[in-house]
Amino acid sequence: MSWGETLVGALLGAAIGAGATYYATQASLTTAKENTQRALDAARPGKVTINDVCCGDPDRQTVGRIIRLTGSAEIPPDANKSDLWVVVKVGISTSYYPQGAAVVDKNGKWSCTISLGSANPKDDIAYSVLLVLADAKASGDFKTFVQRELKTSQSGMSNYPVADVDTRNNFSVTRDLRQGSAVATRDPAAGCG
Repeated sequence: MSWGETLVGALLGAAIGAGATYYATQASLTTAKENTQRALDAARPGKVTINDVCCGDPDRQTVGRIIRLTGSAEIPPDANKSDLWVVVKVGISTSYYPQGAAVVDKNGKWSCTISLGSANPKDDIAYSVLLVLADAKASGDFKTFVQRELKTSQSGMSNYPVADVDTRNNFSVTRDLRQGSAVATRDPAAGCG
C-alpha cells in the first residue's frame, strides 16, 4: 500500500467516524428533546384545543366585540391545574381579563362567550386570548375578578397569578366593531359553560 493510499484510507476512516459521531449526537439530541417534552407533559398534564374562531374563515383574524369560543380538552381529574379558564390579554400590555371558567363536558367539549373590550370604538385593537389551566387558588382569584371587577375594570387583573396557571393554547385577533358579533350578545361575565 502506498503512502497516498494509506492517507486516503485514514481520511476516509476519520470522515466515516465523524459522520457516525454526528448522527449519533443528533439521535441523542432528538431523544433528549423527546424526553424533555415527556417530562414537561407529565409535569403539566392537560391538552386544550380551540375550534375555528372567525366564523368559518381560518384566515380571518378580525372579529366583533362578542365572540363564542368552542373547543375540546383532555384534563386528568387529578391534575393540580385542572380548571380551564379563558383569559383575554389586551394588546402588548400586561392587562389580563379573565372571562370565565369553561366547563368541560363528559365528551371533552367546552364553550365560552367572551367580550373583547368595551362598546367604545377606541377598543378596536389587538387582543390575545389565552386558554389556561389554573389551580384552585388561581381559579378563586379569577372568579373574584369576574364577579367584582370584570364589567368595570380599566386595567385588568392587578395580580395575575402567573405561577399558578399554565397557558395551554392561545391566539390573537383584532377587534373591529364594524364586524358585529360572532354570536348573539349576552352577558360575557356568565359566558362560559
